[in-house]
Amino acid sequence: MSADSFKSLASRTLGLWRVVRLFREVGFRGIPSTSDLVKEQTTRILDALDLATRTVSEINLPGYRDKVLGDTIEAAASAARSAVDKTSIVLGHSILDEVATECCLISAELMPANWMASIEKRKVILSDVLRTSPAELAERFLTEYLGQLSRESLLDRLDMLNQKYQPAPSFEYDSQPYKFDGDRLRAIDKHRQRIIHQLEISGSDGNIVADDLRYLEATCFYFIFIVSNKHGISVDPMRDAIDSLKSKASSPVQLAYEGLLLATSLPVANEEIWSFGGNVFATDPTRRVRQLPLLMPAATPDLSRDRRHIVFVKYRPRGVDEPYSGHLYGRQESPVGDIWIAKVDGSDPQLVLKGGHHPQLIPPVADFPKELEGISSPKFDPDGKRIYFIADAWVTSGAVYVLDLETREVKFFTPGNVFVVLHGAPHCGELLVLQHRYYGPPNQGSFDHFWLVSPTADVLHDHGEDLDAALVSLYGPDGRKLAFPHLE
Repeated sequence: MSADSFKSLASRTLGLWRVVRLFREVGFRGIPSTSDLVKEQTTRILDALDLATRTVSEINLPGYRDKVLGDTIEAAASAARSAVDKTSIVLGHSILDEVATECCLISAELMPANWMASIEKRKVILSDVLRTSPAELAERFLTEYLGQLSRESLLDRLDMLNQKYQPAPSFEYDSQPYKFDGDRLRAIDKHRQRIIHQLEISGSDGNIVADDLRYLEATCFYFIFIVSNKHGISVDPMRDAIDSLKSKASSPVQLAYEGLLLATSLPVANEEIWSFGGNVFATDPTRRVRQLPLLMPAATPDLSRDRRHIVFVKYRPRGVDEPYSGHLYGRQESPVGDIWIAKVDGSDPQLVLKGGHHPQLIPPVADFPKELEGISSPKFDPDGKRIYFIADAWVTSGAVYVLDLETREVKFFTPGNVFVVLHGAPHCGELLVLQHRYYGPPNQGSFDHFWLVSPTADVLHDHGEDLDAALVSLYGPDGRKLAFPHLE
């Protein structure tokens, strides 16, 4: 029975590591073939950007569109490579965890005397002693202990097994000598924990991951070898691997492919792509809306002057009972935008303004909606104490609002559909706001120009319909660079 246990464990372990290798090979080979799909879908997204986004972005500059496409393709490929590597580490660690548990069980079955020290101080009640033999009590306590041990640290189990089976004969795997290294296994375990708890955003070095996986695989067979060898049992995983892909392999296979799929979130052919506030959404034929997690040229995040924080809008589905002003789209197609602030690395996110229903504006503004709908484009003022943002107002125009971060008070600032906050002297703290205005009599029609507005909402000067021309008129030939020095 013990020989069969070792052979089964060895063949299943070999099969699981084959699954990991196959997953990595399929994953990495499939990444280049996705480039055309990513390019096609990104092109659809760029084409769907709303007019306001196109106005304030650099998308129309020569070569910028190609740069966005190239960066998006590389980002998708990098995310996929990272997903393959991270999922592989989690899978490999899980395989080693299972091997350690089964080696403990088999070892306790073959030489229970070596495990008695772990349970000899267990307390027992008199009634158990009177009706149960010492051997039966020892067996029960050992079974309970092994169950508890399987839930404890993997490194503790490996250290215990390694100590029990010393001196160990020399061992090679894939023609390479192997040496048990507890510190290296602890480092791999810390890497796995960072992945599971999503503390590691960027991918690790691919070569380091590959080496760590080889070491995890070798460690699995090292423990199978030293335990079986101690009891005079010889195992040959390659020869006994006929059962290597039994049903137990289905869970890691499923996990692996789910890990790869989670690395991408592209729209499908039957989804309608649309843009709102610089963010992109997809709506399926059932009118279900989802936000695409892709950063666009004029996406919501804005960097503070000290480069320590970002402000951004996070959109969420509208609650069934949540008020809806009806200015844009239908209820289902109009997600609610909330304003958040986080550290520049994305950590410590804090909700600073909840969109949707909102108290009366201060000061009151006639004919304004009772909800803050369509929140977009939040931007810091130079001292980082206020946030300007766009939200719905009139049928033909939105409005710029200002949020005091200390009091959380929201005020109407000025009409506008697009704006930028200037950070460079001599106009630091002033805004360029695109306003929709009407010609006075006898002229007919309307026009949209950028106006220079002071921090106290005084409209100063008309600077025409082109943002870059307005910046040049204020700062000279290097207008954009001088207006936003903190972004350089």
